[in-house]
Amino acid sequence: MILENKIELEKVNTLICGKPGSGKGFILKKWITELNKNGENVTIINPYGEYSQFVYDAMDPKTASEVLTNLANKQFDVAKEINRQKCSYNNLKDYKPPIIVIDSIDYYMEHPDYKSCDNIKTALYSLSSMSTLTGVALILVTQRGNGGSVPTVIMNRMENIMLLGPVSPNDEIFENLFLGNIRLPIQEGYGIIQTRYPDRVCIFKKDPTKKD
Repeated sequence: MILENKIELEKVNTLICGKPGSGKGFILKKWITELNKNGENVTIINPYGEYSQFVYDAMDPKTASEVLTNLANKQFDVAKEINRQKCSYNNLKDYKPPIIVIDSIDYYMEHPDYKSCDNIKTALYSLSSMSTLTGVALILVTQRGNGGSVPTVIMNRMENIMLLGPVSPNDEIFENLFLGNIRLPIQEGYGIIQTRYPDRVCIFKKDPTKKD
């Protein structure tokens, strides 16, 4: 997906952060629509039923944990097959790497159903660790700029971090926004995509949800 400012969203582990009204929903729905049109293997997990137009229902923590655990187990099977055939996932017959979108991730991480929360964290860790081998991509969405309640071990597996909203290098929000031990220079702008690779840092110069 390419936004109006020509920033391309890749099918890799991505954390999207932004306060309500910052454009998360706009970008996510636009992205999901494009992925579906392209016949991608998309699963959407959302507690509020905001994506009913995409024929996905709201998921409570127990259901979400079951779905994610099942997806993780399937990816383990794919990994075994890749190792058996000694090939890339691109060479597996009839295989489309899953793209798993989890909106309002904080709801699941902080829900009082602790057993389901722990199962979700375990599944997310497994899925994020297999992204290179099997091509699975996690898209996690939070309202908190520092990743909120997303465990650090999962945060460090995010290849892209997209922060939406008016931002400044002096914002406190950036104190905790980093990947591993890598800190990148922050410029003034509307938002930022921060990646593991310094030459791929992109700065939004305008609100991507609005036309000129």
